[in-house]
Amino acid sequence: MLKTILFSMLLVAPLSAAIHHNVDTTKPLCCGFSFRHHNRVLVDGGRVKKVIFAEDKVSVRMEEVSGQVFVQAKQPMPETTLISVITQNGQVQDIEISLSDRAPQVIVLRENTPQKSCTQPISQVSCPQSYASIKTTIACILTEKVPAGYRSIPFQGCEKKLKSGVTLKLVAKLQGAQDDLFIYQVLNHSCIQKKVTEKQICDSSCRWTYLSTNTIKSKKSALAIKAVCH
Repeated sequence: MLKTILFSMLLVAPLSAAIHHNVDTTKPLCCGFSFRHHNRVLVDGGRVKKVIFAEDKVSVRMEEVSGQVFVQAKQPMPETTLISVITQNGQVQDIEISLSDRAPQVIVLRENTPQKSCTQPISQVSCPQSYASIKTTIACILTEKVPAGYRSIPFQGCEKKLKSGVTLKLVAKLQGAQDDLFIYQVLNHSCIQKKVTEKQICDSSCRWTYLSTNTIKSKKSALAIKAVCH
């Protein structure tokens, strides 16, 4: 009941005109957010699956019922910061945020048709040489399609304990010129919801790590990707 009341209060807060934006994975959307109030990001006709952000700059809350996210500053006047919004369909939009004393902002993202460059099942992926290409790799894997650059190699299936009630199961291994991608299923075997972080999956050899969600419901699973340098 309390959650419903709080969510309703956020929705009826005074809002500026919404920004409608077609998702563009190649360049960020620059806009102003309020540092006093929650700001809202939603996908027109869809859902936000995950947000990548600097945890020391902003606070991000996923609203499971609507599939929207609420973004609020952690500091009164932090410098410009960047968040990356990943939609349920695997499309990625960077949002460059400048915070000021203004009304809350609403961002409405419109998804594009799936990129034709990602046409193969998960057996090859491109080598992530930059932040942009890492995002492209993640987006393609989320849609079970990948760009060229890697090859699928045999692996020994294993499942290990990540934390109490949660295991990490290797389901695929992809080899590239500079690094390998390990794709895992993160399983919550317990009867309660569990929180998992990227840091719990990463190790000293890790180049980058991705988790499809940081909150896994009871008896549910999440996708994890770990890039390891040769």
